[in-house]
Amino acid sequence: MPKITILWGETPEDGQEAKTYKFKTKAELEAFKFGISEHEGWYEWEEVEEGYVFRFDQYYIGGRK
Repeated sequence: MPKITILWGETPEDGQEAKTYKFKTKAELEAFKFGISEHEGWYEWEEVEEGYVFRFDQYYIGGRK
């Protein structure tokens, strides 16, 4: 089953959990990804691993940005 996990928001809050979306087909997943890429800039997002929880110190101090 195709799926994508997204951490929503330009500046996520510490402890914010990512949201996983599941689709019946890969085409539905690709359409979803196209839709969110079309509105990028209005509301930030990042694809992450399922179960991901945002931690401020790990994100900004230890690594990703």
